Amino acid sequence: MKHPRAYLLPTTEEEVFAAVEFGQKFEISVVPECGGHSFEKYSYMATCTLDLRKIEQVVLHSHQ
Repeated sequence: MKHPRAYLLPTTEEEVFAAVEFGQKFEISVVPECGGHSFEKYSYMATCTLDLRKIEQVVLHSHQ
């Protein structure tokens, strides 16, 4: 089984934003994980797993 190279556990919205921004800047795959199970196991295929269990709410905004 392939494992992520980094595992982050942010506690604030700013830390989530910084992780995503870092991933975009350096073309690193950052995949959210919320403690549940996934049939596809996307979080294991990522370079960086972003564990959101300490975050109560995440709102995504598209900047296309």
